[in-house]
Amino acid sequence: GRRVVAYDKFAKKKIPEKIRAESIFELTRSTKIVVSFVPNDTALRSVVSELLPLQEEIFHISCSTVSPHLSRELAYAHKKSGHKFVAAPVFARPENLRDGQACFILSGATEDVQIARKYLHDLAEKVVDFGSDPGAANVVKLAGNFMIASSIELIAEALALVEKNGVDRQLTMGLMSSTIFNCPIFKGYGHRV
Repeated sequence: GRRVVAYDKFAKKKIPEKIRAESIFELTRSTKIVVSFVPNDTALRSVVSELLPLQEEIFHISCSTVSPHLSRELAYAHKKSGHKFVAAPVFARPENLRDGQACFILSGATEDVQIARKYLHDLAEKVVDFGSDPGAANVVKLAGNFMIASSIELIAEALALVEKNGVDRQLTMGLMSSTIFNCPIFKGYGHRV
C-alpha cells in the first residue's frame, strides 16, 4: 500500500518509468524516506554524498552489507546534517525479498529504529533490533555471511565425500536439507553446490 519511487544510476532502464527517478534529488522530492541497497562501502558513500547536502530532513535506511565502521561514521554525518540514519542490512536473496521472506537487522537511534521497523516489516518475515550502536547490525550481518560461507564449504566437502564413494550427491543433499539440515541455507545453497 506504499508508493515507491526508485533510483539506480547504473540500471535506470530496468526500473519501470512510472516509478523511476532520474536522480537522488528527484527521488527526495517525492519522498523523505530513502531506503538504499548498494553493493559496498564505496557505493554507499556515493549515495550519502548526494543525500547529506539536502536541506530537508531525510530518513535514510541503509540495507547494504557494509563495514560497521562506515555505518557509525554515516550515522554521525547524517545527524550532523540534520538527517536520520538506520543500518538495516538484510538476509535475503532478491527473490526472497520480493516474496516478503527477508530478515532485516536494525541498529541506530531507538526512535529511528522504530520508524524503520514500520517500513521494513512489510518486506520481511522478521525484523530484529540490535540496539543503538549504528554498526551493530552490520557486525551481525558480517557474522551471518561468514556462517553462510562456512556452510557452503561444509556442504561442498560433505558432497565431495559422498561422490567419491559412489553415492548420489543430489539424493544425499535432498535428504540432508529435508531432515537434519532443514533450513534455507542448506536448501538454497546445498542444491547449488
